[in-house]
Amino acid sequence: MFQFLIASFDLTRLLAVAGLCISLVSLYVTWQNRRLTLAQERRRFPRIIPTLVHGYYQDSNDNIGRLYAFQITVKNPTDSNNAIVAADLSIRYLTADRMQMTMKLRANEPLAKSFVRDQEEALAVPTAISAHNALSGWLRFYAPAVLVNREIEAYRLTLTDTHGETASVVPILVQEYRDET
Repeated sequence: MFQFLIASFDLTRLLAVAGLCISLVSLYVTWQNRRLTLAQERRRFPRIIPTLVHGYYQDSNDNIGRLYAFQITVKNPTDSNNAIVAADLSIRYLTADRMQMTMKLRANEPLAKSFVRDQEEALAVPTAISAHNALSGWLRFYAPAVLVNREIEAYRLTLTDTHGETASVVPILVQEYRDET
């Protein structure tokens, strides 16, 4: 009878260790599933990523304004469909009195004509971007004559999606466009 108690004591210890091992494996699998779920949730959060390809400006012949053209690529790396609902260009410049001002322009207004050769693919705003996709095109802006002969300090191209989230690109160099053909 004494040997039976010792044998059952070893069996109890063995069952406890087996239960502990199963519990630890279950804890590890649950932790991995939680990490996967959080990663999937982050991929569902709407987000767009713009990239600037080219940036040009051209003063009009009669000094009534300035035209801007930016070729951008917009990526949607998320699992959710998204759309661009607004595209704005903010131009920070100095007035003649050396006061800093900011002008905000909407994309593709009627006065924003195409001036870059082979610039047929204008990016329509609003436009949809499906999940895990990208699109590319030109955004055109018209600025009144206020900017002619002004010192421009900075540009900021801002895209707004359907969820109100914004993504910005800061063009460092915007080249003057001269068609020499």
